Amino acid sequence: LMDRDQPAAAAAALEKALALIPGHYQTQFLLAQAYAAAGRKADADKAFAGVLQLAASPEQVLPLLRERLKSVPAPDPAQIVKHIADLENERFDVRKRATDALEKFGELAGPAMQKRLADNPPLEVRQRLESLLAKLAGPVTDPETLRAIRAVEVLEKIGTPDAQAILRTLAKGAEDARLTQDAKAALERLERRN
Repeated sequence: LMDRDQPAAAAAALEKALALIPGHYQTQFLLAQAYAAAGRKADADKAFAGVLQLAASPEQVLPLLRERLKSVPAPDPAQIVKHIADLENERFDVRKRATDALEKFGELAGPAMQKRLADNPPLEVRQRLESLLAKLAGPVTDPETLRAIRAVEVLEKIGTPDAQAILRTLAKGAEDARLTQDAKAALERLERRN
């Protein structure tokens, strides 16, 4: 919208995005730019101050992130296998509960679902697995996951030894978890910079 010279519309969209992912410094920065382009100087100043506060005051941000961010625990593989097997159950409600459970496991169930899909399952099972895997391939929509991903970005931006310690803790989570992978990637980028 900014590219189309519509800063007011861009600001409205960014306000909604920031409501979903509070504290996301990049969104906060874009919002500040949109406010400035729309002539909303007071709002722009406030948004820019928020960006600077997030990155410039790790002593305030780090304790909050250390408290709220936890590494993703590895799921019980037997549970995932059971849910995948339940996709073939005769009862619809059991198949539905299994689908819902696998969706909640998200990327943690991805490898097991792909393995089952490779075994050429019955049509309904294949359709359910393909639908679940397609959701995993799409954009992240879960607000909690989005906040955690944005927090990793803030930790990387801060880059202090304390921030890196939090990233190392997150990097020890379940291997297939997005948060774990993002934390590892952030640590690698920080190592290359230093």
